[in-house]
Amino acid sequence: MDTISEIKLETKGWITSNTKRMKESHPDADDLINAWEKGVLRGIDLKDKIINQYFKDKINKALNVATELFNILNDKIEINCKEVFFKINDLRDFDFLYLVDFDSYLSDKLKNGFMSR
Repeated sequence: MDTISEIKLETKGWITSNTKRMKESHPDADDLINAWEKGVLRGIDLKDKIINQYFKDKINKALNVATELFNILNDKIEINCKEVFFKINDLRDFDFLYLVDFDSYLSDKLKNGFMSR
């Protein structure tokens, strides 16, 4: 009869030595540092993705409002708006500068257009 030490078992996925089992159940300092570093990097990546998506959503909303106002100025109020400049102050604060024709700026259309709304 074979003794236990003589029996050869297929070891796919099995832990075969006490030192390996000991290392897996009691990680050393390097294992802890590596795990912490991986967790931190994953957290940073996730945070960056969330901030980027939030920022993109806010920019898209702001640009939609700016485009709508540009169209209202040109089409409904009939003010010759030439360009729109966009400035990002922070994640929640954007500035828009609308350049209008000098004659449109001095006309009463601009004042009446905004006073009637």
